[in-house]
Amino acid sequence: MVQKKDAKQLLKKYLEGNCTDGEKALVEAWYNQFEENERPLITAQDQELQLKEIQNTLPPHFKSPRVIPLWPIIAATIVIALLATLHFYTSYSKKIAGKLNNDARAAVKVQPAGNKATLTLPNGKVIVLNDVKSGEIAQATGFKIMKSKDGKLSYVVDELGGNKEIGSNTIATPRGGQYQINLPDGSKVWLNACSNLRFSVGSSPFKREVELTGEAYFEIAKKTDKLGNRLPFLVKTSTQTVEVLGTHFNISAYRDEQKTTTTLLEGSVKINLPTGSKLLKPGQQATVQNNHINTQEADIEYVMAWKNGMFIFDDEPIEEIMKKISNWYDVDVVYLDADKKQLFGGSISRYAEIGKVLEKLELTNGVHFKIEGRRVIVMK
Repeated sequence: MVQKKDAKQLLKKYLEGNCTDGEKALVEAWYNQFEENERPLITAQDQELQLKEIQNTLPPHFKSPRVIPLWPIIAATIVIALLATLHFYTSYSKKIAGKLNNDARAAVKVQPAGNKATLTLPNGKVIVLNDVKSGEIAQATGFKIMKSKDGKLSYVVDELGGNKEIGSNTIATPRGGQYQINLPDGSKVWLNACSNLRFSVGSSPFKREVELTGEAYFEIAKKTDKLGNRLPFLVKTSTQTVEVLGTHFNISAYRDEQKTTTTLLEGSVKINLPTGSKLLKPGQQATVQNNHINTQEADIEYVMAWKNGMFIFDDEPIEEIMKKISNWYDVDVVYLDADKKQLFGGSISRYAEIGKVLEKLELTNGVHFKIEGRRVIVMK
């Protein structure tokens, strides 16, 4: 918390335009913490005296122009209010900062993620899946694409069309989106928020290969060739290739993370890197980082929480937790003086209103939040 002796210096820096982004946000956050009816009244006499005090602190180039720039006046108004309320703020700011106002929550209505995604066809056409009605949404030689009433996407391939590869499709989920797709070979994929999956569409059963960025859970259909040999299914990320023979597994491979994690629920998968490979057994997890594979026993409940509609935090830094909340609720996160490495634990439904999720984190008394539109401010 800013002490009274430091406040004037900080406000002077704000007025001169010399604040860092963090200091600027802190000054403005002070002012915004108060409801209008909580802000102390300032008389005209008070304003005149304080304006003179502020003017004496201004650099010379602010005093000489005949036309006064607008922003110093606005800044001065904020400073007056802040100076007059500083003693109140330092006494009660923690209480106010920790309070998520019920009226504000009702006004914001930040909703959890829903079925939102775009589909890019081989010809470059982009379909916004959440905007189209159920039924057939596209077709081409050899296949058609169907959307079910509950929002799932399915491909129906003409098995008599030969072994021609028609082209690649890409399905992408935004922040605040998720989607389920049934691939042409019958495999099922659940995409988490901020993820995309690229895959080939064609009648050939021999090419089963997808490229993933982000996070997805796979249930791979078992396929065999004419001799009865199982056909592999390949999942490629920026760091690895996973070879599958019919199994259930989860891969997390977000671009802004330094590692790729593969968790096997049933069946078997092989993690292939240029430097070597590892075969996973059910219940194991492989982490790939810097071209090295590390395997360990997996916490399946934790890994599958996102698909099962839950947030589970197991001694995670608040920075990692807020990344998940940002992706799921489509909000931006701003840190003031919070410790990004502080650890938190707990669980709550992913379909809860965002205020309820933040409230649960606040119960630790280690962090407080303020919601401003689609922005969440994280404070001590």
